[in-house]
Amino acid sequence: MVNNYSKMRRGNVKARAWLEEHGYKDIHLFPHTMWSKDVNIGSCAFDGIASDENCLVLFQIKSNKRVPGLTAEAFLAMSKKYNCSCIWLNCIDRKPVEVYATKFGEFKWFT
Repeated sequence: MVNNYSKMRRGNVKARAWLEEHGYKDIHLFPHTMWSKDVNIGSCAFDGIASDENCLVLFQIKSNKRVPGLTAEAFLAMSKKYNCSCIWLNCIDRKPVEVYATKFGEFKWFT
């Protein structure tokens, strides 16, 4: 059985590789501790920050579920309000990375 820390590390490696492969720069993962899990900005929680063509990119990495509808709507609203990009990366074991991305209030799926 795989513990959560190991699962999270593998997910982070897959997510970073996907971001680098798709041209994102300055990738920084926020540290996770027992007391602080994600960085909350507005109503959304994020695991890291990056840049894409001089655009701020906030991203969330998950290893256990797809993006819920309310979170997708919150990501879309945040990207529209702040003119940034918000990305949800699904890094489930033995599956390709699935990505829900919003940029300037528009969204698209990647697989």
